[in-house]
Amino acid sequence: MSELLITPELEEGDKVLINPLIDPSTLLEKARRRIVYHPRLRRYHEVMPKTYVLPVYLPELGVLLSLDTVSKNLARKIYEETKDYEGIISKGKVFLCTAHNFQREINRMVSWGTVKSVDLSNEILRLYIANLINDFYLTPSIIRGSIITSPHRWFFISSIGYHKFEAFLNYNFGVVYIEKEKLYQRKIKKVWINSPLKLYQVIGGFVFFRPTGFVEIKHVPLHFTADPTETDIVFQNKGDYFVCFLISFNEYSTSYDFASIKSGNINLVESLAELVHSPYEILPFLFPFAIENETIESLIYRFIIKKDIFRKIYSRITKFSSPQSSALIDGFESLIREQNILLSVTEQVDLYYVEVANPVVIPFLIKKLADENNVRIKYSATKILKEPRILEKIRYLNDLLINKRWYNTEFLPLHGIGRVLIPRADVLRKYIRIYKDLISI
Repeated sequence: MSELLITPELEEGDKVLINPLIDPSTLLEKARRRIVYHPRLRRYHEVMPKTYVLPVYLPELGVLLSLDTVSKNLARKIYEETKDYEGIISKGKVFLCTAHNFQREINRMVSWGTVKSVDLSNEILRLYIANLINDFYLTPSIIRGSIITSPHRWFFISSIGYHKFEAFLNYNFGVVYIEKEKLYQRKIKKVWINSPLKLYQVIGGFVFFRPTGFVEIKHVPLHFTADPTETDIVFQNKGDYFVCFLISFNEYSTSYDFASIKSGNINLVESLAELVHSPYEILPFLFPFAIENETIESLIYRFIIKKDIFRKIYSRITKFSSPQSSALIDGFESLIREQNILLSVTEQVDLYYVEVANPVVIPFLIKKLADENNVRIKYSATKILKEPRILEKIRYLNDLLINKRWYNTEFLPLHGIGRVLIPRADVLRKYIRIYKDLISI
């Protein structure tokens, strides 16, 4: 998988905002079982030192890493403070930590106990979550063969305890298609991830949209930790499209004798939500094809999609699922305009114009709130974050950046953003190149 993996530019001692990924399968332990000889007791002893692994998303850089600690107390503290997370979504806080011992080959870092929680007001939290969701829509996962992967959201994990397992963990996002009949044909699988884990396997389809408007589906196994026939998945037709978060263990292997998946790919479904047939929902998935290279380092992304392309996608997905009512779509779009003020979709004769804040801006400002001693800068950062027309404000700040007028006092909270803006742009360029290469296959 090496050609599909992107690593960030992360320096020793960098202070980074982290967003933990909490799931029963993702607060992991890496064990190294050893037999050592004790000369005084003249006998062999089993020693199994453990490292506690927490997947964390770095929203400023747009990458996933493993945050490792050997301290059980620190691992417990982090877990206690993140119990209110649902997947990657916080109910009130994010975290700041100092990166140490970054290992590029496995996307791993340690914090040396520097993790500090940052409480967010409800207003700023809603903005942060909207920004996070935009980030994922703009960079959907890719499929190659049977592997669903996010080139920038990965790390390698290997654990050797009583049984061994290893895998590339990817935090994936995209659209899946599930047929009701296939759901009821689920199969029970057993795997080993530091302990036996019972999974329900359903054959589904991973969906991607081509820039021509063609919709392509590739069959993949989807795995559920609970019986999916007993959940609240509602089908309006024989099959439906869902926006999905997946935790994938790619190139997984284990020495566990009773595993029914000893090697292959495990795609744990974290959440499913019905895909709404709206430009607000579908157009962001076309971002990798539509964004122009010279705007990737901007504070605001702008791209154009022909209406004919959207109509082709709409026609294709409604062919294999039920048409949605105009009331549902109108209600969804009204909600998005109210809740996601970082995204704008406007129509002209034959085109959709899409604007979205670069996902680096909001976490950068939040980090200023958490780690800045200058009261004036904190006040100015808060003022931007609470601006009702924040997309217009970011557009204005971007003009200051382009025209090199960052001495303007309104730009003060964004001083230093280039230190993350450029590395994130580098990650995005690599992602787009890989995405286009694989989609063209």
